[in-house]
Amino acid sequence: MHYGPSVPARSTQDTLLVTALQGVASAGVFGLAIGARYGVLSMAIHAVGVPLGMLAAVGLSAPAAAIAFSHFDLPVDLAALWRGAAEALQTSGRALFGLAPGALLITVTCETPLGAAAAAIAGLLLASLLGARRLWSAVGATRQSAIAAVWSYCMLLGLFLIAGLIAARTWWLLLPMLGGPLSAVGAT
Repeated sequence: MHYGPSVPARSTQDTLLVTALQGVASAGVFGLAIGARYGVLSMAIHAVGVPLGMLAAVGLSAPAAAIAFSHFDLPVDLAALWRGAAEALQTSGRALFGLAPGALLITVTCETPLGAAAAAIAGLLLASLLGARRLWSAVGATRQSAIAAVWSYCMLLGLFLIAGLIAARTWWLLLPMLGGPLSAVGAT
């Protein structure tokens, strides 16, 4: 029994992996920039923490979305979902890469740690919204009937909420400047 293209072909998988890794590597530059306020160790921690938050959000919420779509018998093109997830990572990473110089300037020159953290959060939020928009356009375009479209959009909104909470929690835990458990290591 064949249900359609559920797993991308091998060359497509490689392309999607490269696309996602480009975004993850680009996001690390933003982590370096926001960690510069507190020194080299903090830069390294932030350079790893920012991409890990993105990977955790996409890695946990995309499979959950596929399962949820299946449970409610909604049409979903899994290849489009994975392509959209990889492109969302790339879009978010590129946005963070572009925001890195400004984030460096703001976080290093800001008078208070709270102001620096607010600038970092603003950058992370903007990049996350751009990535969500990219995923929405990749997956949302595959809907068929009006009822299925409404339910699918509700599911996507739930996916974005879950992904946002996962990313926020991961960043709070891993980024010292946001005051999480690692704050004794990097930011004071």
